[in-house]
Parts: sequence; C-alpha cells; structure tokens
Amino acid sequence: MMGGEIGVESEAGKGSNFWFTVRLQKGSAEELAAPALTALPPADQRLLKVHGGAKVLVVEDEPVNQEVSRILLEDAGLAVDLAEDGRVAVAMARRQHYALIMMDMQMPNLNDFVAKPVVPELLYETILRWLSRPQAKALVQRES
Repeated sequence: MMGGEIGVESEAGKGSNFWFTVRLQKGSAEELAAPALTALPPADQRLLKVHGGAKVLVVEDEPVNQEVSRILLEDAGLAVDLAEDGRVAVAMARRQHYALIMMDMQMPNLNDFVAKPVVPELLYETILRWLSRPQAKALVQRES
C-alpha cells in the first residue's frame, strides 16, 4: 500500500533474512517542530471504555496470582471468573460464554502470552489487542 516490498530469504541450518522497503516523503522543518499528536489514554482506560463489562475467565492454580489477576482485570472494567485448573475451566466455558480466556501457562497452538511478573500496561495492551479482533467484538456484543 506504500509502494514498497517485503520478503524473506531462508536457508535451513543457516537462518533467515527478513527485509522490507517503503517509500516515504521527506518532511519539512515545520512538521518536525509541530507538537506531537495527543497520546492515547492508558490501556486500562481504553479497555474500560471499549470493552467494559466483557466476561473474562482466568485459569490460574496459584491463589495469590488469581487474586492479583482478578484485581488488575476488574480495575480495567472486566467481569472476571476464576478457575483453578483446566478441567474446571472447560466446565465453566461450556456453561458460560467468555470474551477471553486467560491461562497461567503458554499452551501449544496459542500465539500470545504475558510473562510473569505481569506488567499491568502490557497485560491491558495484550487484552485490548485480542478483544479488538472482529470475531471478539461480535462475541462481546452478543453477550451484552
């Protein structure tokens, strides 16, 4: 869309080289001196505004981590249920629709995680990214 190219060159046992080109316009001194655009509000505020009330299931076996997760997510306006293991989580997910299910470990075939100790802003940004996906919006809207 910007008139550039993207590519990869890969050789087994040696590695990969990823590259891209993009065509940009030269800016003026006035543009450089202009004040920056207003920064986005913190992620927890955006999460509350856009997805407040969304139902989230946290699967965590450690009681202290459960409590920390619950507090962080409720502070961002999410409705939180807790499960202490996978078996309980599956039973809960069968009875209740969740906009998002968070687990305490990286699982095969899943493509995102937040490392512990949790940095709240990173947690909120990650949740925003997943709840902002088109299929998640449809699910959250149906729940309301």
